[in-house]
Amino acid sequence: MPCRTVVSAGEADLQPVLRIHRLALTARLSPRDIVGAKYFHIRTNEIDSPIGLDPSGPDIPQIFGGSKHLADDISVDYTRVIGEGMFLNAAVLYSRPAALLDGFAGEPLPDWISVTTTLTLRF
Repeated sequence: MPCRTVVSAGEADLQPVLRIHRLALTARLSPRDIVGAKYFHIRTNEIDSPIGLDPSGPDIPQIFGGSKHLADDISVDYTRVIGEGMFLNAAVLYSRPAALLDGFAGEPLPDWISVTTTLTLRF
């Protein structure tokens, strides 16, 4: 079976103040093997609006003027179809905070890497 590749792009507002631009590439290497790569560019939707999961909480950073860029994320994932209703997924995510967030922390924030694996069973 030939490799099937899909490229997609999109934009989403996950919170009223966040806008995420996404570019994804997915390749089906075989009927059981799927590889994907995604790039996320995360920005504030509005200047002078709070960012945080709990807008009613104290000390929520405000974005005042300047850049609205918050972070860039790159992820690579692999999915193996083990059997009917069983999938194994492994992923690596690299995230680079924007300089704007360094100002809130008072020092340069480190890049971070996350590695995950999941086993999905459908019954």
